[in-house]
Amino acid sequence: MTVMSGHPQKRKNIHFEIHARRGTSWTILELEYDEKQALKKGEQAWDSGRYIAVKVIRERYDRESATFSSIELFYRGKKRKTSKIDEESRVSACWKPGDFYSYEGRRTIAHLLESTFADWQLTATELIHCPDYYYRLNEAGTLLQNAVQRAAVAQVSDTGQSVQERMKQIFSLIELAVDRVKTDWETGVIGAWREGHFDTLVQKLGNAGDQSYLLTSAIVKDLSKHENLREKLTRIFTLIRADHPKWVLKIVDVFAAELLSQWDTLSDILGERPNHGEQLTAIAKLSQGLLEEATAADQNAVPDDLINLNNFLGKSLLPYCRIALEQQLMTRLKSSRRLCEGTLAEEFSYIAKVIAAMHKADDSMIGGLSIVESAEERCGRLLNSQTIGEHIAAAPDPGKQLSLLLDLEDHVLGAKNKRSLANYIMPILTGQENEAYFCATDGKYMERMPEISKLQRRILKSDFQEMHKRKLAEVLDDFCTGILTRSDLFTRIDKSGKHITEKSQGLLQMIKAGYFTEGKALSAAKSKVQTFIKNPAFVKAVSAGASDGAEKSRALMEFKELLRQTGMAEMV
Repeated sequence: MTVMSGHPQKRKNIHFEIHARRGTSWTILELEYDEKQALKKGEQAWDSGRYIAVKVIRERYDRESATFSSIELFYRGKKRKTSKIDEESRVSACWKPGDFYSYEGRRTIAHLLESTFADWQLTATELIHCPDYYYRLNEAGTLLQNAVQRAAVAQVSDTGQSVQERMKQIFSLIELAVDRVKTDWETGVIGAWREGHFDTLVQKLGNAGDQSYLLTSAIVKDLSKHENLREKLTRIFTLIRADHPKWVLKIVDVFAAELLSQWDTLSDILGERPNHGEQLTAIAKLSQGLLEEATAADQNAVPDDLINLNNFLGKSLLPYCRIALEQQLMTRLKSSRRLCEGTLAEEFSYIAKVIAAMHKADDSMIGGLSIVESAEERCGRLLNSQTIGEHIAAAPDPGKQLSLLLDLEDHVLGAKNKRSLANYIMPILTGQENEAYFCATDGKYMERMPEISKLQRRILKSDFQEMHKRKLAEVLDDFCTGILTRSDLFTRIDKSGKHITEKSQGLLQMIKAGYFTEGKALSAAKSKVQTFIKNPAFVKAVSAGASDGAEKSRALMEFKELLRQTGMAEMV
């Protein structure tokens, strides 16, 4: 729970937030108005050993520009570690032929030849296990030369070599690797299996020293009969079972992950979806083995390979496939492609939906902070003057503009983006061109007051930072209070000629209906009710029309209930 401390009246435009992180998200522990106290409490929170990271943020409100800004004053703990997802675009160095067959080696090859593999419907694993694919690449102009050169350029900063020297080393390693593969294929070392006898081959290779290389090569030989990546993926899942040895599962995991790293293959296996946002949501659920259609009772229309993949992921048996799916999510979230063709609010809603689908039952998250940060970056790109202007352009008045921006707040991720959104809201409230509307100079007091109050309630319930909520709420309260003054509402109620009980009940009904904003306006309304209740004749008047004791009691109870509903039960 957020705790307010310090001296709020002393520095209302500046406060300090103590944030702490246990898992993938930050929580505000306390708000302070004294910098020294905030830093002290930040140190205490870190020293408690309960959090993996703690930071102190200074939040400032600039009256002149009507904007919010923040700066980090203190940080203790772990910065986010680079994950395998983040490392996907890095080029790993290979120093011996066997390095090409490591996960990092294959990932590097896939990165350097990405477009070629997409065109040829091929994977890195197939390339390094079959001499025919190497010959095709070697004879395809400068494709191999360019890939080796890119690898060398990326690696010489670490090795201290010249690019040409490093290229010669890489080519020498390639020749050694190709010579072995060529020999093994020509001499029949690379075997095959009769249909339905995959397990026989697995058993035969179970004790071989190079079992992974031999089985992978055999699978590559088998997959050569299939023309595209989707067919290869389907074939992979006809071979594998959950009870296969771990070394077999790992081979298949790497194969399938490479196939899923191609977007066309993944989108094909998922089938038609209403929009890109639904595709990403399905991928997020699939990465945990929670895709609804793949777990439904009726799976007749669902591809078998999708069902099998979902089941394996649900049992945590294919970690590299999960990483491939997370990488696809990261890539798609970082792209500029819209998740839907709807409004900006719907776009933000899909971003939040994808992130929600990444949460596991224990509230940890598949993909960790890297996925969250990608989503927050996407939100940040969408929050700009052009998109905001287009979003509110059709609104007929400033009140509707403000409401449309608050629609975004429900789904905008990240404290920085929340502050950015608040900086778009404040000018709508403080702009001179909108003053007449919010002040109800057109005389529509009874329409404007509940509208202003509703907007304030939405702000107070939002996840804006505390200072942002307070400042925005104060402006709206000033508007409502101004309307009360100009409309002379309480004087008109006094002069209405109605009985004192009707006046009090009418005002209570207005409070209940949300006509008054939190702050000065609501306090003024409650004070007016109190003046009615304190009248010595009030209680007697409430039940004056009752015919007997039971009816009199009921009338009093109904009035007490109305007081309770308006937060004035203490007046009873």
